[in-house]
Amino acid sequence: MKKIIFLVLIFVAYTTYAQNYNFSQYERQKKLAQYHDSLEEYDSAIAHYDSMLSTIGFYPYDYFEAFETAWKQRNINKANHYLTQGTLTGLDISRWYSKNIDEFLATKSGLVYLKIKDSLLNVHFENIDKVYFDSLVYLVEIDQKNRDGGFEMIQNDSLNFEALIRLSEQKGFPTFPETGYGCNKAWLLLWHHRGESYPNSNQWQRIIPLIEIKIREGLLKPDFLKMFDDYEEQ
Repeated sequence: MKKIIFLVLIFVAYTTYAQNYNFSQYERQKKLAQYHDSLEEYDSAIAHYDSMLSTIGFYPYDYFEAFETAWKQRNINKANHYLTQGTLTGLDISRWYSKNIDEFLATKSGLVYLKIKDSLLNVHFENIDKVYFDSLVYLVEIDQKNRDGGFEMIQNDSLNFEALIRLSEQKGFPTFPETGYGCNKAWLLLWHHRGESYPNSNQWQRIIPLIEIKIREGLLKPDFLKMFDDYEEQ
């Protein structure tokens, strides 16, 4: 029995290390891509973006960033590839302003992309928990209706936090692979509980283990809570 437990602990440690290593590689490749882009060394930047996306490929905004570099090089095939793959992960270009997007959409490839964009987004929503996503969108809508710092806002924030905890207990904490941009919406709800209540309140103590599960599974960045830790230390 002790041997089995020991082997399980070794497996968990190895898996966590491997996942952290993937995110480490992802961050390294992203920084290198951005560095080469800043030097207008677009071939090298694109090579690093490809390496980054092959390591962690579920963040929509990474594809947009890679698209921007490809378009600066006027590499239409790569630009189209990044937009297409990004849209499959939830990237909606109608929510982004970019001169590069406008220029690309005026090309033949861009016109073809526009024709299939909605279908690609539909594929994305078919591959995530759309009900969960919609619930998170609704919570954020409530959250944003009142940010005046008054009693009603504080009460709504607490109720939204509780709703997020219950959803996370039922379905797991939201991640990009599972809920698309629902992950960012969950982060916003959490951010309104930074400071004095973090990490010791009853609500935080209930949700932090659920977040840590997703970090161990490699579905959230290891530093997902870093901004909360930094805020607490100020």
